[in-house]
Amino acid sequence: MAADPDRFRADAFVIADGSNVATGAPTLTTSLRGMAVVDVTIDTLEAPVHSGVAGGPGPDALLALSRLIASLHHDDGSVAVEGLDVLPWDGAEIEPEAWRAETGVLEGVDLLGQGPIADQLFVRPSVTAIGIDAPTVDTAANALIPRARARLSVRLAPTQDPAAAAQAVIAHVFAHVPWGAQVTVAEGPGAPGAILAGEGPVAEAAGRALESGYGVPAVRIGSGGAIPLCADLSTIYPDAAFVLWGPGDERSRIHAGDESVDLADLERAAVAQVAFLQDLARA
Repeated sequence: MAADPDRFRADAFVIADGSNVATGAPTLTTSLRGMAVVDVTIDTLEAPVHSGVAGGPGPDALLALSRLIASLHHDDGSVAVEGLDVLPWDGAEIEPEAWRAETGVLEGVDLLGQGPIADQLFVRPSVTAIGIDAPTVDTAANALIPRARARLSVRLAPTQDPAAAAQAVIAHVFAHVPWGAQVTVAEGPGAPGAILAGEGPVAEAAGRALESGYGVPAVRIGSGGAIPLCADLSTIYPDAAFVLWGPGDERSRIHAGDESVDLADLERAAVAQVAFLQDLARA
């Protein structure tokens, strides 16, 4: 598209990769968080050493990595990495107790961070260790671990440059590595976020279409996920309008092995799509 933008130029792009806030609640997504990925490897020993021989003064790589990961957040769970964008959110709010239930947060476990749930999910950064390379419990030996590695997934405010965010995380890593441990970092593929117009003739037509299909007014909300296509299209076609919607909901378990969609909402979404095209044809 970037090489031949006129070939794909359009007044509006409709992307059916969004989701509803709940079953039967039609939703237009107006912002997307971006993403950065950083792999961190900690080396402390030339080889594993018996924990009875070296445990105590010996630097264990997994312990060093654990302390480093812990430094990424303040005690309340808010992100401690400096240089990451934070934006205001003025869209629909999310009720904390409902979100706890939808997400499956266990009883007695605190929610993290500061401020409203919607702000944290849609326009603020988050940092998650999504994978760790270290001996498994079943194969563990009584030895200090010489090397450990983690992959950090960083969700970003819609305006944040992914490369700049990765460098901010890397700077934090080198500033907080404990015990003089050796650190190697590798930046993975990132994806920019996007702010999609929630106003204007196309957005208004989409809202009317959703209400026609679902029988209730549409809400506007952000998404904590990244959809690189939206960011690319909004950069190449800054004057185009965008409609991001879809029939998923809080029970869809997106990206899980049992991902699903409510069939009634799928039918409602199809009706809304037809109503949207008819509305645009009359404009």
